[in-house]
Amino acid sequence: MKKLAPIIVFTIALILRVLYVVEHHHELGLDVSKLPQTDNFVFSEWARIIADGDVLCREQPHAYHLWTEKVAPEGRWLEWYGGTQTYHQSPLYAYMVAAVYYFTGTDHIYVGLMQAVLGALTCLLTFVIAARALGTRAGVIAGLLLAFTGNYLFYDAFILRDGPMAFFVALTTWQLQKAAEEDRPWRWLIAGTTLGIFTLAKETGPVILLLTVGFLAWRHRTHPIRGMQVILPLVIGWILILIPVFARNQIVGAPTFGLSTRGPEVYVAGNASGQDGIGWNPPIQQLRTILLDSNFKLSSAMAHTIATHRAAPLDFIALQARKFASFMNGYEVPNNVDYDLHRSHLASLRAGFISVTFLAPAALLGMLLAFPRRRRLLVPYLMFSAIVASVVMLYILGRFRVQALPLFAVFAAVTVDWAWRAISRRRLASLLLMSIPFAGLLAFSWPEANKYVDLNKNAGIMMRLLKAGNHEQAERYYQRHLGMVASAPPGTFGQTQSEQASLNSRLATLKNGMEELALARKAEADSLEYAMHLGWGYTHLLPILDRGDLVEFTEMAIGAFQEALLIDPLVEGAWHGLGTVHGHREQFVEAYQAYGKELDLHPNHGPSHRDRGNIYFFAWDQPLRALYHFLSADAAGLNDAPSLACAGHILINPTHRSARPLAVGTHLVTPYNPEMGADLARRAVALSPENEVVLEQAAIVFYAIDDMEQSERLLRKLIQYQPWREKELTRRIADYHRAIQMRTTKKTPEGAGETDQEAGS
Repeated sequence: MKKLAPIIVFTIALILRVLYVVEHHHELGLDVSKLPQTDNFVFSEWARIIADGDVLCREQPHAYHLWTEKVAPEGRWLEWYGGTQTYHQSPLYAYMVAAVYYFTGTDHIYVGLMQAVLGALTCLLTFVIAARALGTRAGVIAGLLLAFTGNYLFYDAFILRDGPMAFFVALTTWQLQKAAEEDRPWRWLIAGTTLGIFTLAKETGPVILLLTVGFLAWRHRTHPIRGMQVILPLVIGWILILIPVFARNQIVGAPTFGLSTRGPEVYVAGNASGQDGIGWNPPIQQLRTILLDSNFKLSSAMAHTIATHRAAPLDFIALQARKFASFMNGYEVPNNVDYDLHRSHLASLRAGFISVTFLAPAALLGMLLAFPRRRRLLVPYLMFSAIVASVVMLYILGRFRVQALPLFAVFAAVTVDWAWRAISRRRLASLLLMSIPFAGLLAFSWPEANKYVDLNKNAGIMMRLLKAGNHEQAERYYQRHLGMVASAPPGTFGQTQSEQASLNSRLATLKNGMEELALARKAEADSLEYAMHLGWGYTHLLPILDRGDLVEFTEMAIGAFQEALLIDPLVEGAWHGLGTVHGHREQFVEAYQAYGKELDLHPNHGPSHRDRGNIYFFAWDQPLRALYHFLSADAAGLNDAPSLACAGHILINPTHRSARPLAVGTHLVTPYNPEMGADLARRAVALSPENEVVLEQAAIVFYAIDDMEQSERLLRKLIQYQPWREKELTRRIADYHRAIQMRTTKKTPEGAGETDQEAGS
């Protein structure tokens, strides 16, 4: 059984991983490496350069994301990075992907299969580490715990180094464990080579090397010569692996010992005052200031960052505690990819039923239970501490802790093995006593609710497919989303009219966007028609997107409209599309200018008149200029209900009595014209009786012409759509009634309507 145990662990892990990678490829069809704002894209492009023949990476690609543009121009980043010759990150993973590309092509499924094998090997190494210190049964438990950990399984399908890093952590731990037990020079030489491989995969390698050297110096403090006999082979082994990289750096003109450009910016983002250290939320202004002041030097950037807590130093300690709690929490903080979203679609991923929610408390408890055997588990203890500290000192993402999962599994196996023995020996009192701290730790690691339920999981994956350019597959999930909404039980989306209206509005917006993208698919690639439909498809979707997707779809829409203008600078609607995108970003000056360029080319472009009017009316409070554009849009045949209602509101304002007439086409329009305003309001209500802007603006018009019955009806209807404004709108109705009553009283002739007795008195 002992001989079969590792084979069983490896086989189960491999089968599960291959099934997952294949299902992910065929069911979702999502290649995240095609999304320019992701690390997947950076690694994929880097690997392509190597596979195409630039083995030395003389033109090393660097990541330039949207947030980097806000911090500093590309030229400054390139200066900070040390030019195009310096590796962007530790290079081993890029070369691994390049090897796959070279032999199999660039289909990402082959990278996934390579990582599936590495993942299975990691489960095998986890078995070996645990079995060496705790016995075969604990080894099997540890290996299977890792094999069925969904958070680890998930990353096999993506071009990210986080999954393979678990392999290098397990490999290094295994070799350090063997070297520490045997304490022979040749064992430390091998351990040094594995640490060198680790260093090529992750920037924290030199730190772990220094910690190991310090440990050996302390261990042999009474026999320094013996200490040197094991320290030197360790360092020599590490150097032997790094020599090719140092030589490459000399050849291409990069800093000799430079393995990565990263560090200062991520430390600032995870530790500056005001940051929560969870998720990637770079503080743009702080980043700009600190990186300029430190000239992108890590030690200086760290000092400047810590200095931001000078006024409240305890906040810095609280920040580290918060990050540690997040590291141990079962919630998989998304970045580049979203575990909960993919899990909601893939049965093979749900087969990975173990999560950090269980592993974290089991591992922490296992570290306590294993303390009597701490000598045999010393290396896993130290590696676990080093890995956790290296992540917590920066910031927390779900994928960053994947490298620690083999060590989680080893210590969790201690807890499971102890519980198994307690049950088999019927030590129920001990089991019950130990369940108390486990329950407390479980509460500590319990995650928030999964946000991807059946009703939004299809829309979630659809948006990612659109960003990746797989529009046909996105259409498939769009149809699934519609079917799921249609079959949802009554009341699923709320009972109120406002909730139903919100759903209908989102569905209409989604429909408009997907129809435009369907037209783009039918057009010839790279044609003007394709670019315009693509731009409007992305633009229509902007109102329903969350922050992350909004930024990326905005850039894609801008790119599509700019491409259309390159093909035909006179094309109608492209400048208006750019203005609409800027409007969604509340960049009103840029939007106004874009609409102006559209009107310069096409003076009767109704949508540009309407949207310029909206900027004047809602953003800049210039009603007369807004009126000109609203009426011009109407004259151009737009027939837009909200702009008609807003125009009606402007026309009933008595402060415009002395304003100059507006030249709209061939007609002069008097800015104060209640009769015309009332006509426009009636048209607006007839066109869009449910539109909230129409309801509010038309109600104002009808109040102004003393049609209180109609005004009140519209405001009460508006309350149904905006129940949070009920008190405000009800008070406005009462104010309208009082105002009309006062006006009526003033208009009534003295004594009219009084009885003879009242008049006489």
